Amino acid sequence: MRFLTLWMDYWNRQVKKFTIIDVKLAEGTAIAFTLILVKLFPQILTISIWWFVAALLICWVRLWHIVGLNGFAVGFKAIN
Repeated sequence: MRFLTLWMDYWNRQVKKFTIIDVKLAEGTAIAFTLILVKLFPQILTISIWWFVAALLICWVRLWHIVGLNGFAVGFKAIN
């Protein structure tokens, strides 16, 4: 358990150093990775659209929970 706490603390410190450019580069990396996966495994496109909608909603709800109703949040602590 101590290892997990240290690991999370390390990544929290690293993420706080990110600028908007870093976040956008991470988004671009994720998009490029996804396109590579789809090119390598075209069967992914035969999955029902509703699975993608469900994944989108789960991600959106998590984002809304972090930055949505509680003001601006950093990590898991809300700042009002």
